[in-house]
Amino acid sequence: WRVGEPIRVERIPRAGLGRGVAAPAPAGERRSVPLVSVGRALDGHALRVVDERGAPRPERRVGEIEVRGPSRMRGYYGDEARTRAVFDGDWLRTGDLGYVADGDLFICGRSKDVVIRFGENYFPDDLEAVAAGAPGVRPGRLAMLGVEDGRLGSERVWLVVECSATGAAAERFARAVRDFVRDTAGFKFDGVAAVPPGFVPKTSSGKVSRAACRDRLAAAARAGAFPPAVGVWPAGVPQAR
Repeated sequence: WRVGEPIRVERIPRAGLGRGVAAPAPAGERRSVPLVSVGRALDGHALRVVDERGAPRPERRVGEIEVRGPSRMRGYYGDEARTRAVFDGDWLRTGDLGYVADGDLFICGRSKDVVIRFGENYFPDDLEAVAAGAPGVRPGRLAMLGVEDGRLGSERVWLVVECSATGAAAERFARAVRDFVRDTAGFKFDGVAAVPPGFVPKTSSGKVSRAACRDRLAAAARAGAFPPAVGVWPAGVPQAR
């Protein structure tokens, strides 16, 4: 980003972003996602956005971000297989999804965390940020998960949120969070599970581990210790993806 220039923020319709299209939202559109530009590639470096086959995507189309240049890593120490997996020629596959608009890069989220429901992509960071504004929700103590539903051949979008209440009070809390997100952002989770404090696992760097949270919830369901929740898992028992 060039010194002295204002920060560039765009609001993109959530529905369009789910289809991989990053056209700006009309003024006042509440079903939109705020995204901040991270600038452009430094001199001597390059970046591009590609599709699943590695073909470059046009501007305002979401895909995986790849980079190259003298600051690019050479690989994982002592792990040739993992190194080969993250390189496309001399391009490094970052695992981040984003788009380019007027030369500026916007990052939408991590590809491994994206939830796919009926062919549309949903980014956890976006909806977790909305849910974190609900009364009683502690930021960083919630996780949006994709739970496979074999009957539908798609994922369901669930929110796991910690609370100190139990029983009926926990269910009321979960319903209130679900309603808050619906009223604020126009998005309705397939379900919200209210879980005890400390249930949502973190990585060593303090970030929420969504994959570990999904596995922990699935294990609790199989053991018959499913926490208070709104509704039931569509497939009966949550499945780790």
